[in-house]
Amino acid sequence: MQAKKFSLVIAASLLFGQFVPVDAISNQQAGQPIVSLGASLDPTAQEQTKGILGASAAPADNILYVDGPTINKYLQDGSNEATQVFSSAYIMPQAPGSGVRVEIVTPENIQKVSRDTYQNAAITAGAKDVLVRIATIQPVTGEGALAGVYALMEATGAKLDQASVKVAEKEIQVIQNVQANTQISNVEINQVITQLKQEITVNLVDGKDLDVNALVDKLLADKQIQMDDADKENIIGLLKEYAQTETAKNKDTVQQLDVNLAGDWQSILEEMPAEASQSLEEIQAKGNPDFSDTNKYHPVIQATADALMAAINDGSIADSNVYNDTFIIEAMKPDLNADEKAALNQIRTTYVEARMAAGEEVGASLKDKLLAGLAEVNRLKIEDPASYNDIMLIGLTSGYMPQSLDYDFDDLNSDDQVNTYMAYPYLVEKLNEDNVFNRFSVNKESKEVTILQNLNGLSAGALESITSGKMINGVALENHFELLPVPELPESDSAASDDSQSSESSEDESQESGQSQALSQDQALTAVLNQTGLTGVSLDVASQDETDGSWIISIIFDDDQRSAGVYHVHNDGTIEVVQEALAPEGQE
Repeated sequence: MQAKKFSLVIAASLLFGQFVPVDAISNQQAGQPIVSLGASLDPTAQEQTKGILGASAAPADNILYVDGPTINKYLQDGSNEATQVFSSAYIMPQAPGSGVRVEIVTPENIQKVSRDTYQNAAITAGAKDVLVRIATIQPVTGEGALAGVYALMEATGAKLDQASVKVAEKEIQVIQNVQANTQISNVEINQVITQLKQEITVNLVDGKDLDVNALVDKLLADKQIQMDDADKENIIGLLKEYAQTETAKNKDTVQQLDVNLAGDWQSILEEMPAEASQSLEEIQAKGNPDFSDTNKYHPVIQATADALMAAINDGSIADSNVYNDTFIIEAMKPDLNADEKAALNQIRTTYVEARMAAGEEVGASLKDKLLAGLAEVNRLKIEDPASYNDIMLIGLTSGYMPQSLDYDFDDLNSDDQVNTYMAYPYLVEKLNEDNVFNRFSVNKESKEVTILQNLNGLSAGALESITSGKMINGVALENHFELLPVPELPESDSAASDDSQSSESSEDESQESGQSQALSQDQALTAVLNQTGLTGVSLDVASQDETDGSWIISIIFDDDQRSAGVYHVHNDGTIEVVQEALAPEGQE
């Protein structure tokens, strides 16, 4: 099935926070998320898209719509009233120093432009310290991605640097062309562009002479990258245009590019092959990387690399906790510099390659599990910060981070004092008791973590607090992990809670009024599978409507990752088909 060239639209009001004051957002509720929706979406698809983005509760005044003429105003690409615009986004500002991160929630439908390329272009256009979530229910090429950003910026009172806009759009095309004409991976070409932009910006900010040709020649030679003269000239031309933008002359851009330069682990993992590309002997022959320079690396980095190589050499890589350790380090030391972040990604890469080479687990299965873990942690961080805080505390104290284990809220064993979670390996049937890895509880007030069931070698009971730090591979690491702020319940909700002193009477009233209890994610998925009779499928995306508790369930076929349909599951068990299963390649 060929991808349709629909325009991809991203909300920009928060993306360019340094340009858009809150009072410039006309008729919108300040402090609430701002969402852009493609104007071609019908009401059902709008609700589905908001659910996928985790923005079901966004106020109507904070939802912006973009159509073809709006796109053409900025791109001059011929878009008009007939242009179908489906893709949408939800923007979250991040803490200073976080950099720009793009998360494509429906990667199967974005068929040409990668997350790294969007991220690079967003920085070029002036983005700062934001998380951008992109979703589309229709296959799109994605080349018009940033057009919606520019339209929405102006709609909210922002002033655009037109040179930066032009360069950002050109950057997407140059990266795509270089990747198509060479053997360079998407991650690598984006890293090259990022590093060159960083060097240009540093030179401009410091008032130094700038020779773009020399910078490009030197970096390509240092990285031993081969490309033809035409591709190199296109990169040089792009960077010369970049050097003329306001973004390139802004010292804040250096920090944004520095974060980007460290690389995003999810992007790196997605680029890795699903099967082993080298043997254990070849990995061992490379030896340990040198992270011993304490001016660049915390000693825990070298200690973790040493632990990984020891596990590879003695054949215990499958039992190694090194992968978890990298996320513990990242959480407890949030001020990691670019070199340290890149080192952790290198350790993770070697770990995955060694696991695949060891043949103890099918590579595609391992990769899928790790990607599922990253996606779930990112989802909770945005949609459910309270649960994110709990599972991060469990991971930091137990050593089993949520990037490796799927923590499922256990409402039956939770109460006013503790939240309880069941831990599963990713991509297993959660309703199967045999798959439960461990059970933990988190005290709501003290944040003490307790193991409730000893299922994997850990002693049941309270775990040692990480307040004063933790020993990782023999090196002491101070703890600087900070809990995310959890939004308070609206005052009306709190009042309703205070007025209802008896949960039993509340349940009786609910039953008498005929209201249905909200389904769990597993119940919703099971209902879809039972009604459709589909087999050989897996859950792709699940999102819950915060207003009524219903679920949007998207599933895919295991063999070719083709969409098996999107379904709206109501609390009474009724199911609406939002999108039919896609036909196999070559069929209508």
